[in-house]
Amino acid sequence: SPTTNPSGGVGTIHLNKTTGEMFVCTDATAGKNVWYNIGRGHGSYGTVYGGRGLGTVAGYTHGGEGGTNVIDRFTFGSNANAADHGDLSTFRTYMGGHSSITHGYSSGGFGAPNTNTTKIDKYAFGSNTTSTVHSNLTLIRRHITGTTNITHGYTAGGSAGGAAGNEIARFSMVSSGGSTDVGDLTQATAYGMSVGNATHAWNVGHEYNGGGGGNGNVIERFAFTSSNNATDWGDLTRQTYGGGGASNGDGSYGYAISGG
Repeated sequence: SPTTNPSGGVGTIHLNKTTGEMFVCTDATAGKNVWYNIGRGHGSYGTVYGGRGLGTVAGYTHGGEGGTNVIDRFTFGSNANAADHGDLSTFRTYMGGHSSITHGYSSGGFGAPNTNTTKIDKYAFGSNTTSTVHSNLTLIRRHITGTTNITHGYTAGGSAGGAAGNEIARFSMVSSGGSTDVGDLTQATAYGMSVGNATHAWNVGHEYNGGGGGNGNVIERFAFTSSNNATDWGDLTRQTYGGGGASNGDGSYGYAISGG
């Protein structure tokens, strides 16, 4: 149970005899235990998907067009409307989004008072509260993509006043140090869509290339475990930008949704 400490503390393993899933306790804090899914049933191995705390039972949105600081929460198990979960530290739009086991993160964007920002905000999934400033990006950026592995958040591309960028940056979700430049996209992009699995991120589509060139259909991939540049992975069926990105449960497929 997430509300009762296991007698064995951190490292305790629990077997769900109905589904075949196995979980290990990674945080034995009373009232908010975290159980990591290490076995997702017969024929499957554990990944960063499943068993990652409150992020597996609810979705979160933050900020948005027009300048808002609202953080909304909606449950995956019902079709009820979203509820107000808290606030970002400032009004924000056009930012990246990331998640750890226990927290959500908002990186960069266009914020109050009408300026681009380097701020990375952090808010807890388990409590309704105002976010705190966790750290900062290496560059002022908006229209960036955001992806996550189990320990770090990644941003790619984006713009600052018209010119697109190609930087891939990484920040720790474990500590509050700032982000670092870990590589480059194959081209300067903004308004891209992001997809990720346990080992790689994909930057998909864009509005313009290097400050002027129309929409794009490129799919680029970069690894989470190394500091190097992205590579061309393929093309979308059409040129598009500003839509949504999603992946399936085991990270074997990515999806680019809608867009301009």
